Amino acid sequence: MTEIGGIFPSLCTICSDSGEIDPLGERRLVEFVIEKGVHGIAAVIGGGEYYKYSDGERQKLMEIIVDAANGKVPVYVGVSCPSTEPTLKLSKYAEDVGADGVIILPPFFAQYRPSESELQSHFRIISNSINIPVMIQDADPLGAPVSPKIMAGLALSNENINSIKVEGSRQLSRMAETLRLTHKKVRIFGGAGGVRLAEELRVGAHGSIPGCSTPEWWVGVFNGFEENGYAGAVGTGNKWRRYMRFMTSRGFPNPIWTQLEKEVLKMRGVIDSTYTRIPKNPLDQELLPKLRAILESLELINQV
Repeated sequence: MTEIGGIFPSLCTICSDSGEIDPLGERRLVEFVIEKGVHGIAAVIGGGEYYKYSDGERQKLMEIIVDAANGKVPVYVGVSCPSTEPTLKLSKYAEDVGADGVIILPPFFAQYRPSESELQSHFRIISNSINIPVMIQDADPLGAPVSPKIMAGLALSNENINSIKVEGSRQLSRMAETLRLTHKKVRIFGGAGGVRLAEELRVGAHGSIPGCSTPEWWVGVFNGFEENGYAGAVGTGNKWRRYMRFMTSRGFPNPIWTQLEKEVLKMRGVIDSTYTRIPKNPLDQELLPKLRAILESLELINQV
């Protein structure tokens, strides 16, 4: 299978002010991140709030995003559901519409913890039923963690599993352990909005799935690492420190991250509406002038 790596931003799901999916807005977002030099796209996952959309809407998003990317970069789409059968159905649909791979959480519901045999069965059934690669998404922040030993075993025993996204508690040590156990035969991606990208790359990650509103930053950090190692990545990232402090001032993940991402995209002229489906936390409107000032200082938007 084709090896993947680099920056695969997690796309927001763009809606109109009425709350319906906005196909033109989603297409503009795809075109925007590609123009900024990303290496691939991740869509219909946590950053896209997939859990707020019906299966039919998720299928529609897959169609829009794959068509908009038009083969310029690989597109991996989220197909996660609480059980195997609907996950398999969405996986087959993703393959049919031309996605390059799927991203799958372990089966989950509230505090339920699938056993190792259940996890093996879940991923084996799906990976053996489609012909496109599978990325396992480690679900530690969502309450369904997968140990490095289990992730490595799944990847090494299912040839269609080509990558693993690792985030959450003890992220860096779990990344390093997963790389060791897979003998570096599986592509490891970071996440958590990209806030630890330089550190992820230092321990051996092949790429990351950060946010989508400032893709040129993530690409710059990745390219800085490729050129000059950890120092190059940190040097590039330092320019953006004020922005990241603002975005993570309420912790990460935080309940307004996606709303802030959409506000940035609107300020940058990429989308028209910042509508986010409920339930959602109230967004303090006093934050927006501060956010705009930071973006102006970084020359990401024109000063008014």
